[in-house]
Amino acid sequence: FDAITEFDFKGAALAMVPAIYHNKYRAKVGISQDDITYNAGIMAFDLAAWRANQCRMRLIRGMQEDPQMLSFAPDQSLAIKVLQKDLTQLPLRFNFSTLYSLFSYKDISKMFKCREAEMFKQEDIDEAYRNIAVYHFIELQVGKPREKDSVHPKKFLWKEYYDKSRWSDLPAPKVKLPLLLKLQRITYKLMPKKIY
Repeated sequence: FDAITEFDFKGAALAMVPAIYHNKYRAKVGISQDDITYNAGIMAFDLAAWRANQCRMRLIRGMQEDPQMLSFAPDQSLAIKVLQKDLTQLPLRFNFSTLYSLFSYKDISKMFKCREAEMFKQEDIDEAYRNIAVYHFIELQVGKPREKDSVHPKKFLWKEYYDKSRWSDLPAPKVKLPLLLKLQRITYKLMPKKIY
């Protein structure tokens, strides 16, 4: 993690990795097409800038003024809307998510017609993959790796660390899936990834 402690915030108070969301998320949060969306799985702070720019108080005001914004992913939604000008981008390797393990850049660009889909090219994704600092296991259709019936493509990676942990004797939880998610999971198992 030396690289993150040496990260240049360029005057920003907060750094996160850009994330890809459909445009309806922007409308829900109340941000423009020009604003960048981020994932709050990993957040790095420049505490001096955070205090100087009164970010904490601005976040509190943001919650009070628009409590509806907290209905989905409240941590990142609030930061994206209220602190957009105080945010900078962490490299992808610090929050490398399931999305990039499941789909190619080309597929991602087709699925998400928004600004962030253009942010990381295939070579950026490949470089981050070779140097992952934090792998973010997001659920999507494949499930969390700790679940009994998860088909997550990186479950083996999670299991490697899980087996070394003090919780390694806990049984994997069985998760009751809604019908749509069951169908998506079956489709994922059976179909070639290019078609899926």
